[in-house]
Amino acid sequence: MRWLVVVAAVLVGLAGTGPAVAQVCNHKDGNTIDCVNYNAVGYGEISVCNLAENIDPQAVQHAIDAWNDMIGKPLFTAGCPPYTGITIVDREDGDCAYAEDGRPNPACADVPTQEAPVLLFVKVVPSLATYTLHDQEHVAVHEVGHTLGFWHWAACTSPMSLCYDFTEPTGVDLNNYLNAYWVEAVTSLTGSSPSPATVSLSWSTVNPLGQQLCNEKEFGVWRLNPSTGSYDTHVATAGQNGTGSVFAGQPSGEESYRVWSMTDALSSPFAGYAPPVAVDVRGPRVTSLFLFGPSPSTLSDEQGRYMWAIGTVYNPETVAQEVRIRADATGHPSGCSQLEQLVLPGEEQFWLSAGEEKWVLYRFRYESHSPAPRGVYSMPVQLCVRYAGQDFDAHCRSHIRQLIVQ
Repeated sequence: MRWLVVVAAVLVGLAGTGPAVAQVCNHKDGNTIDCVNYNAVGYGEISVCNLAENIDPQAVQHAIDAWNDMIGKPLFTAGCPPYTGITIVDREDGDCAYAEDGRPNPACADVPTQEAPVLLFVKVVPSLATYTLHDQEHVAVHEVGHTLGFWHWAACTSPMSLCYDFTEPTGVDLNNYLNAYWVEAVTSLTGSSPSPATVSLSWSTVNPLGQQLCNEKEFGVWRLNPSTGSYDTHVATAGQNGTGSVFAGQPSGEESYRVWSMTDALSSPFAGYAPPVAVDVRGPRVTSLFLFGPSPSTLSDEQGRYMWAIGTVYNPETVAQEVRIRADATGHPSGCSQLEQLVLPGEEQFWLSAGEEKWVLYRFRYESHSPAPRGVYSMPVQLCVRYAGQDFDAHCRSHIRQLIVQ
């Protein structure tokens, strides 16, 4: 068995200042040193840019794959993008100090020492080029582990130890990774709507290892986007160790929300979020929408063709509310004019009594002239309602209607 002594060079902060100490820089559970890699918790990925000739590219790719496989997501990505990450560079023998037997150490690495995203270097010396691929893979995995903030492991049970027995992270490294990078998971998510257009969410937090961790940054609240089927509409942020959030400006009706721990460096198999919660958001809503017409529109026919949008709006509150409605249709071709007219009620802004539902009626007139091309056009038609004075729609319904130009 051969032994490797690796010296981890400490990355110093900006000139005249010491390394910053903050929320991602004070966790020392398991095998981590002062800091965790900000790119892992802030961005969810770390770029690995290999510019060295003293190490086989296969060994570098092996290290990337080995750590990703252990973590369960592509935390490390190969490439040299224009943002900070890890850069592997050649150095001269001796730049990484010497082992006790007088031989130059084959490699050394910077370790993260501050909360800002900083470029970390892995340095490899010419003697490493004489190592077998197996031993180069061990060195690569070992040095990448240092850039995660892992120090030397005493027992020969991990590639972070000083022996060459391991070329892939082991259970020891997974446990240390979870200790250092796993933030509090969201559990017991509940929600309500205390007032119109307002949602209140609360949750509990728990760590799978039963520890209070120090590197969580914040919690993000996201709403389900029906058009994409994903929770990609960010609506609120709760601070570190947050257990709830109240936010306004939400659409009326049943909406689905999810909360993520923003510094979660994992996507699977350890999920940092609870199942979504459905909230019946208070506010006016469109309860029905029916479309009739239009008949085919003939080019140069000045008679015009008509589409009728009939719907109902409802005030679920226990007090009267002043609301404003609107309707629109899109998708008609250039050269085809569209004129919208409210028929019922007389104004778009009106009062609804407590629990009242009211019929509304819009008429759309279409007239087609060249250069409108003949064809069949799908037109999304939408009826929306909001509280008077609001700058966003509280609730909408939409349907597709076809316009034929002949």
